[in-house]
Amino acid sequence: MLKSIFMSVHKVRSLLPCAMLVMVAGLPVRARAAGMPEGGDVSAPSAAAVCVARTGELPSRLLQPEGWLKEYLGRQVSGLTGHPEEMGFPFNHGMWADKLRVKERENPQYGSDWWPYEQTAYYLDGALRCAYLTGDQALLKSVRKSIDYVVDHPKAGGRLGTPIVDDDSWPMVVFMRALLEQYENTGDAKLLAAIERHYAAIYPDKDKLPALKLEGFSQRTVLHVENLCLLARLSGKPEYNKLAGAIYNKFCSDCPSDGKTATAMRGGKVQTEHAVSYHEFLKLPSILYMATGDPSYLQAAQKGIEMLELHHELADGLSSAHEGLSGKRSDEVHETCNASDFIWSCGYLLEAGGDAAMADKMEKVLFNAGFGALTKDFKAHQYYSGPNQVILTDKSSHWNLDADWGTSAVGRMCYKPGHDTECCSGNIHRLVPVFTKRMWQVDPAKKTITAALYSPCSATIPLQGGTPLTIEERTNYPFGQRLEFLIKTPVPQTFTLRLRIPGWSDGFTLACNDQLQPLEKGKDGFAALSREFHDGDRVVLDLKATPVLHRSANSVSVSYGPLVFSLPVKAEVRRHTDRPKTSKQFPGYEHLPVSAWNYALSDSLTARDIEVVRRSGSAYPWDEGASPIVLRVKARAVTNWTIGEKPYTPDIPDHLITADTEETVELVPLGSTLLRVTEFPLDKSRH
Repeated sequence: MLKSIFMSVHKVRSLLPCAMLVMVAGLPVRARAAGMPEGGDVSAPSAAAVCVARTGELPSRLLQPEGWLKEYLGRQVSGLTGHPEEMGFPFNHGMWADKLRVKERENPQYGSDWWPYEQTAYYLDGALRCAYLTGDQALLKSVRKSIDYVVDHPKAGGRLGTPIVDDDSWPMVVFMRALLEQYENTGDAKLLAAIERHYAAIYPDKDKLPALKLEGFSQRTVLHVENLCLLARLSGKPEYNKLAGAIYNKFCSDCPSDGKTATAMRGGKVQTEHAVSYHEFLKLPSILYMATGDPSYLQAAQKGIEMLELHHELADGLSSAHEGLSGKRSDEVHETCNASDFIWSCGYLLEAGGDAAMADKMEKVLFNAGFGALTKDFKAHQYYSGPNQVILTDKSSHWNLDADWGTSAVGRMCYKPGHDTECCSGNIHRLVPVFTKRMWQVDPAKKTITAALYSPCSATIPLQGGTPLTIEERTNYPFGQRLEFLIKTPVPQTFTLRLRIPGWSDGFTLACNDQLQPLEKGKDGFAALSREFHDGDRVVLDLKATPVLHRSANSVSVSYGPLVFSLPVKAEVRRHTDRPKTSKQFPGYEHLPVSAWNYALSDSLTARDIEVVRRSGSAYPWDEGASPIVLRVKARAVTNWTIGEKPYTPDIPDHLITADTEETVELVPLGSTLLRVTEFPLDKSRH
């Protein structure tokens, strides 16, 4: 089977190795050999070699966030990303340049010694990408301490890692993402050589694999498949694809009943796997499809996404998960790790299948589930969050209350700088950087540029054999539906600009230099404009949106464009500065409701009954109360939907008792809220 997969050369997708000659701001460099100054300057894309690794996303340093996206990343740097010590252990130590022991945790009674390295590797990967996107030299220097230490202190045979972390372990999978991201942005030949020596030491005989570790979380070592396939692209050596395929095939044959295999995904069976593991393994079929062209891999990834949507997806777009995938109840939650991991994995499917629907899903998760789990200053986050959360106290999470977790898990829904288990504290730093990196997809050989995800951001794009150009995306998306793309190029260039037409859009108009373009939305969800572009050309995409009601058996939620809308709940805020992982500058919080939240929407409600209200202003739109768009809708209070003796957000009652009079309530974007109701009961009693 392995031979048949990897000998199908005619099916292999076009890859663009780093050794190609690229032009950056008119300066020719051979990216693979050129390297970078030791400091890894991030001041400007024109200042150094870049690695255009593939058809697909650009190196982070070629992207320039603007508008609210720039403000978000700035808050990320001034918040927890720039002050990791505020999250407590293990982020207050030397990370991968240090000896981290789980017994040093604030809650040392459980955990494994590899945990601190997984958690800090998440942080380092996200912080590195954030440094390149913002140009923050201090942040880059901080992250490079761990990267440089590991590269400069290899173990026997060139293996990378730490004395505690095994060579091929799951923490090494996560850390390798940062190493590959560093190489992709610098073209540092020394780093590439270190990565290749590492894998040569782990897999000295490509035809005889070592035994895979398939028990518990050790199973995630299989996820080196992702890094090996990216290494094949970056190095131009397809033998890494072959090795990745062999590892994955061995996993599938050794674990035939595992729900995370491609065979299981294609079968469509409902899975209740550990959600982070499932979301991580979800990307592998997409990656192997791009490496092999085997359509069965693509089908597996698509069916895996479909299973999540049908059986676990909540109103904010993300699958439920209090550790395991857990269904669709209105009081369900999801682990914040999954927001980053879903966007990461779904991005591979977007690239592999070219389906705009994947980008729709990525935006929905980021703008709603992702942002809803963070305070707006990026100084605190939730471990668990959900579409409905009306009370957040140290006793309000009723998930994982078994003997091992109970005493600390009850506060997992509070917004805190750090939590009892630190994986989400590390992973939040990846959320927006990995999304931003996948906004633009480029095929230099075919001279095609795709705007796949929307937010205010400029991109410097080297096309094969041509002069780099810059496309500046001007928009307040997702709060508005107009997107303006300004072309900046020193010479005319002919290429195809592909613009995503979201699935929620009722229609669109596309104009170039104020001239309407008679283009249609393709089956893949994109409109393609092919022409010779000149400096100053302006392409404007106007999308049409109306409110959408999403009904289930006994509940309904409302969206408008990519935003899901919630009833914001006013809160009594209890600020904590003297508890573990809190300080005066980075407090933890409890939120108790002080306004009415228990409302139902009528079963006869239609989109025409919802009033869309736009507001002017220049405030940061994700701040509480600052949204430039709100929805007004009629609702009735539900008198028997209340918080019980245990202070948990309650599930929707089976039978509603509603007030006689209607009220008008205002809904705001979920991502701008802390306490909220998003999934409303359906009042079927008043037809």
